[in-house]
Amino acid sequence: MDQGSNLLGGLSDEELSSALAVACAAKDAGGAGRLPRAELLDAIRSTLESLGLNPKAALALLASADFDDAGEADYQPLVSYAPTLLKAYARQVA
Repeated sequence: MDQGSNLLGGLSDEELSSALAVACAAKDAGGAGRLPRAELLDAIRSTLESLGLNPKAALALLASADFDDAGEADYQPLVSYAPTLLKAYARQVA
């Protein structure tokens, strides 16, 4: 297991991204690929908690999301780069 997966609680990047994608899609009732800030935060936080990762990292991920004027963000980019951001967060708080 590489150091990066240790920072993700032993999960691979793909496993983490997949779990986040599933959680976001479950909140995305219309299937638009976009979520309001509160729903995106809830999806991120619940995923991190269920995987045994630090739920405080959810705020770091949320801060990286690109929200439009309506307060919604396309969650697919966040899902893609979440492992990299979470590894950086884990290094900072270690």
